Amino acid sequence: MKKKSKILSLTNKNTLREITQDGIGKTSNESIRDVSISANGTLWAIMLDPNASEKDAGGGPVKYKGPTDKKWKSIESGGAIKIDGGPKGSKAYIINNKGEVWQLEIEKKPIQLSGEGFAKEISAGADGTVWVISQEGTHGGASIQYLKDDQWIRVPSELGAIKISGTPKGEALIINSDGIVSTIDKNGLAEQMTGENFAKEISIDPDGVIWIVSNDPHEDGGNKVSYQIKSGEAWQDVDGGATILDAGFA
Repeated sequence: MKKKSKILSLTNKNTLREITQDGIGKTSNESIRDVSISANGTLWAIMLDPNASEKDAGGGPVKYKGPTDKKWKSIESGGAIKIDGGPKGSKAYIINNKGEVWQLEIEKKPIQLSGEGFAKEISAGADGTVWVISQEGTHGGASIQYLKDDQWIRVPSELGAIKISGTPKGEALIINSDGIVSTIDKNGLAEQMTGENFAKEISIDPDGVIWIVSNDPHEDGGNKVSYQIKSGEAWQDVDGGATILDAGFA
């Protein structure tokens, strides 16, 4: 049986909530800044820690929860403001408040992947490609780069973005500053998928189902959530509002 697509989302109160194609699922009361789900079901989160300053923690402590774990476990990180889990569940990629990119791996030391002032957003696709939106401004946001053999490669395009999600096919889904969703590949070939003011957050699950947080407010807080099973099909709304999301499997 094919797995159902779901997202982990954050409400406007920074609490964690599952949303599936059938609607709202489990909700927990942890205070979380950013969240991600790996393809194997491992959860990753940046916690809002009232006892840790931005300067000392680099943004917030990172924790993870394996597919069979009941409780969150801490992982050495130096702190983060953005996170995305790698597809196998053993690694995650973070950006700290200096704009540095780091690789985290369970029971191993963090590895620095960039210098300061480098990245704003990060995504690890199901194919293993790590994508970032850099801090280099360009039309529609900032330039798009990906990691290859420990080197960052700038996608040769003037098209910029403010949000990004790596696809299972080694491309990226992006949102620009006008709220337009597009696909872009490593050669800079892009295809526009929507009109303006369509989305503010985006994620794609390992089977290719695309989820977005729209620009329309939801009555229970955050903004409306929609998904598209295949490119070109109609977008379908689900119950529950969100501010941040990351897609995986139920």
